[in-house]
Amino acid sequence: LKNKLSEINQFANSTISQLRDTIWAMNKNEITFEDLQGRILTFIEKAKSATNNSIHFNSITMVTSKLLFSSVKGISIFRVIQEAINNAIKYADSTHILVSLTHSENILSIVIDDNGKGFEPNKVKKVKNGDGGMGMTFMRERIKYIDGRLFLNSDIGKGTRVTLNIPL
Repeated sequence: LKNKLSEINQFANSTISQLRDTIWAMNKNEITFEDLQGRILTFIEKAKSATNNSIHFNSITMVTSKLLFSSVKGISIFRVIQEAINNAIKYADSTHILVSLTHSENILSIVIDDNGKGFEPNKVKKVKNGDGGMGMTFMRERIKYIDGRLFLNSDIGKGTRVTLNIPL
């Protein structure tokens, strides 16, 4: 238990440091797709080293630096990915997480899969008293703010899939 608490504390400190770095690095009017991918990769590497989880990043997209996001959109996308990974580590007891990026002409799609214990998404949606579920609430609000869509699929014992669709 003491080792696990130490790992969680180290991961929390690393996450706070990463967030500060990300906000500073993304404090521009526009963020390239490469900037966003780089920040995601850096966060994943820090999360892997702090938790010993198997976290993989797979970008199946031909998007280049021609794709620009507003800083609000870029930071929102990053924070939702960060929250989904953190949830998989902290709450799902997952050992394997896969982050995939794909796109069509009009949509950037990001999928975060984990092999954790899963949960009942309809119960999280109903939490409004501050006893939990705030991370999911913030994820939904961030995606809604940038006109994106968030889909959440989870089954007890089978893991969770968070899908983000963001208009380009």
